[in-house]
Amino acid sequence: MNSQRPAAVAVASFKKFKDLGYSVKKGEHGLKIFVPIQTTQFWRKDKFISVKYATKIEKEKIKEGKIPTHKKLTFSLGTVFDATQTTMPKDKYPEIYPNRHIDFDIKKATDHAKIDSLLRKFATNIGFSVDDSISSADFSNAFGNAKGVTAPTAKKIYLNPQNTPTENTTTLMHELGHAQLHSDESKEATTLSSPIKELQAQLTSYLVAKSVGIDNHDYTVDYIANWTDNGKTLSKLDHAVQATILNNVTLTADKLVDFLNDPKLNLKKERKQTITTSIDSSEPNKNTEKTLENEKGSLKQNQLDFARQQYLNRGRSL
Repeated sequence: MNSQRPAAVAVASFKKFKDLGYSVKKGEHGLKIFVPIQTTQFWRKDKFISVKYATKIEKEKIKEGKIPTHKKLTFSLGTVFDATQTTMPKDKYPEIYPNRHIDFDIKKATDHAKIDSLLRKFATNIGFSVDDSISSADFSNAFGNAKGVTAPTAKKIYLNPQNTPTENTTTLMHELGHAQLHSDESKEATTLSSPIKELQAQLTSYLVAKSVGIDNHDYTVDYIANWTDNGKTLSKLDHAVQATILNNVTLTADKLVDFLNDPKLNLKKERKQTITTSIDSSEPNKNTEKTLENEKGSLKQNQLDFARQQYLNRGRSL
């Protein structure tokens, strides 16, 4: 990349820029990179064959588990463009940075140091600890650009030292979602796919963050859309399974919210009666904000309503 465009800021595909609402400037030439491609293969006679070339009978046997498969990572030449080659304004460049660090909006005055302290106490109560001893370099080498990591066997949670203060808070909420729902002792740890686990953890973070006045709504929509192929991973599941997945999120978030609102822990109890959700729009990458009035004053029902509408309707396209 450096030899092709030394001053490159951030690169993405033509489609990515188009999806974000920007176009490549006339006369600009693309940059070549190796693009990772993962294929599923199976053994036929004396060689591995891509599943897409399997016969109808072979596909049925693969689906039934009678023919084993494995994943193979290959690379092919692809084309990308630098942000400066597009109509994207400079202040929007961070939109294409993977896992960029964000300062989330704070909607109400809250003692966030107290919240962080209580979240760590909650972690201790469920048998986990937040390990602050890891350096920024060690975290990057071990976990890349992740904002946080939960190690269920070691019962530890690691937070990226580069996180912003509000990012640290919401990431800890996310990891506590994992700790409760996907620990080694949890049935869901072995039965759910990674995209669904990430949906549950991030939705838990959103619900708890909103209860204390931190707005990570847009980040949550993008995060889950990326992990679940705009919600398709969830919508393909049986309705009863979907309901269980979302209900477990609600129960998990409730535990955290109730802990933060425990009067014995001196954090003022405030629960929103309305929430903001996004519904599908006819135009890509635009959300229509809709406030749902919670007539019964039930936080649990309010959260479940959001979960169903936000992600069964597949949020917004990326």
